[in-house]
Amino acid sequence: MIHAGIVLQSIALLAYSLGLGTNPILSFSKDAIKELLKLPEDWEPIILLLIGYPRSIPEPTPRLPPLDKLTLWMGG
Repeated sequence: MIHAGIVLQSIALLAYSLGLGTNPILSFSKDAIKELLKLPEDWEPIILLLIGYPRSIPEPTPRLPPLDKLTLWMGG
């Protein structure tokens, strides 16, 4: 699963650099996907990654303030 995550992150970053959006899908019929894609019997799909041009680009989510605004250092 770790290797799959690394691959998906790399694909998502490359897609973003090309102006594409991605959406990972974890809930799907593995048997249906195997049949649709004619995958070998010993292969098991674990995740789907949708790639396409986004209709719109959402505003970035709010970020936390810098660490020095979130922490209070007490003591010597």
